[in-house]
Amino acid sequence: MNKTKMAELEAELSRMQNGDLVKPVEIKGVGAERTLRKRLDVLRLALLKLKDSEADIERRGLGAIASVAHDMKTPLAVIAGYAESISDGMDDRDYPELIIQKVKQMNDMVLTLIENSHNASEKNSEQKTLQNTRQYFGEVCERLHSYAEPKQIKIKVNKIPDANVRLNSKQFGRVMLNLVTNAVKYSPAGSVIYIKFRLLAKKLYIFVKDEGEGISKEALPYIFDQFFKEDKTRADSSSNGLGLYITKDIVRDHGGNITVRSKKGKGSVFVVSIPVEPKFEDKLTLSGKFDNAPLWQKLLVELFFGWIIASGYRFLRFFESRNLATFVFAWLCLALFPFMWLIDFLSICVYGRIAFIAD
Repeated sequence: MNKTKMAELEAELSRMQNGDLVKPVEIKGVGAERTLRKRLDVLRLALLKLKDSEADIERRGLGAIASVAHDMKTPLAVIAGYAESISDGMDDRDYPELIIQKVKQMNDMVLTLIENSHNASEKNSEQKTLQNTRQYFGEVCERLHSYAEPKQIKIKVNKIPDANVRLNSKQFGRVMLNLVTNAVKYSPAGSVIYIKFRLLAKKLYIFVKDEGEGISKEALPYIFDQFFKEDKTRADSSSNGLGLYITKDIVRDHGGNITVRSKKGKGSVFVVSIPVEPKFEDKLTLSGKFDNAPLWQKLLVELFFGWIIASGYRFLRFFESRNLATFVFAWLCLALFPFMWLIDFLSICVYGRIAFIAD
């Protein structure tokens, strides 16, 4: 790579360092230059996403504070009324006990706000690590039984598929805890909660099914909204309306999704899906396997089969990357194969791979 091209790449880095992340990195050149430009643009998008995430966390934090402050107006007014009744000598009710109940309710609101804030900061500060599904979810599900025992509710877990997922163990443990405790809360004593796992299309699906009271059709679209409560009695309900909101936020941070199916009086099924981390050998495409072969093998294949490799390799790259330029050039290689044989052979010698219009 010559000095001019290096200077252009340094200019792109300086622009990104100064905070200009909106303008895309121009993808041009061949070989190492093109690869570096692509990686720089991926880095730009990652930094932009991180910047958006920080702004979103700040916005939601301010919204949560405003919502809790609004909810505290009612218990504060009630406490003031009870205190006034005590001062007026009205003792027909146990006002101190009522005041204690409202203070506990306000304390729960504050703790929930702290948990939400802690979740947001923890999400960005803790590393997601590769976890084996059988080991991780086996341990998590084992701990969940204690939360169902007070109501004599059984938790039945089906066979967990053997796969790898990349997640924050503490955060995703909170997802499972929120879903199960929510199911326990709205299920009758002596019922059963089913936790099922399925591996489908490179995703792990987790089903949490209960036999509880279910969710009304009108409430379903809003069940994951911040501070949403189906009964609309936000001031008097023991629910804080944040559990499912936090759950969805964590699942999305793991590149997954969460949905719910429910009918009033028929129980609910929450479905969580997260991507499965493929094994290294599964990541390699046909062209990738050729690129990762030993150099001497690639040179031998190119030497004896270069007449078909020139176009065949680029057709493979097109179907893997959908780059139209690669597709057009693959057709041209059919007529230009004597020249492309030499160019590709030299490319493998210099770069270790076929680099000319093959991205």
